[in-house]
Amino acid sequence: MWIPSVRRATEMVRLLLPISLVLLTACSVAPTSPAGDAQHNLAEIQARLAAAYLQENRYALALDKAEQAVAADPYYAPAYATLALIRIALGQDELAGQAYQKALRYAPQDPELQNAYGVYLCRRQEYAAAEAAFLRAAQDPLYVTPAMALTNAGICASRAGAYEQATDYLQQALQRDPQSGRAASALSALHKNASDVQAQTTTLEVSP
Repeated sequence: MWIPSVRRATEMVRLLLPISLVLLTACSVAPTSPAGDAQHNLAEIQARLAAAYLQENRYALALDKAEQAVAADPYYAPAYATLALIRIALGQDELAGQAYQKALRYAPQDPELQNAYGVYLCRRQEYAAAEAAFLRAAQDPLYVTPAMALTNAGICASRAGAYEQATDYLQQALQRDPQSGRAASALSALHKNASDVQAQTTTLEVSP
């Protein structure tokens, strides 16, 4: 079983927390929840508090608020996404995965969530599943940053040793966003270190 080190878990939370905040903002205008407006509003408040406490590394309070959020509205995907990050921070990786699965159950088409889940999977070395998540995000016509997901797909493919596929994804990212410094840097590093797998894994990073 893959277990993240404390440093890597902290890094993952730092990278994914902005996506959680985006989800919380985006879903503030979501359709009426089956839980009812009052419960949904309570869940949104608790989830925002959980994210704020997580930013301050106050994990016990963050966990309490996230659990209150999902209890108030079990259909509120951003609450589960925030809970996943808290579980990662606590080193509870399997529980984090379960939280992501619940988030995706209630928001399967959300590209931000798909991209975040892809980052999580790639850092667990579940490369095929991560690639699929990144591509679902990139192919969503409403996703405003498809180059981000394509860059992540390219970096993740390079970690899996699929260098031709990685090159293709990074080139697609640059076609979508010619100003993408991450994609350009990743492609340059990929070409430079093509014969050095260890250099690949230390030079290239997956981030949302």
